[in-house]
Amino acid sequence: MQWRGVVMFGGEPAVVADADVARVRAQLAKPQMWDKSGTPLEPGDPVEILREPFQDLDAVFDRRLTPTARVRVLLRYLERHELERKSVERLIPLELDGNLVRKKEVHK
Repeated sequence: MQWRGVVMFGGEPAVVADADVARVRAQLAKPQMWDKSGTPLEPGDPVEILREPFQDLDAVFDRRLTPTARVRVLLRYLERHELERKSVERLIPLELDGNLVRKKEVHK
């Protein structure tokens, strides 16, 4: 780790408690992501994809991939098995620019 200077109080280096350092490190370790409107995104949140060709497909936020806002979402689709007369939900990972997703409003 590199630093440019040390914070001093009364000519002495400032002391930061180990618990405070651990809390900051834990917070920074979390991959944080916000959609275009500033709404935080958490893994599992339903999202809308804002541009074609995936615009009308159901998706869920999976995770942030890079500091420059590249994200992975999981596209949902149903696969019908006519012979068995049942549908199976499949999830397909898709990587795209984080500016292309928005948290979907869930109406209860």
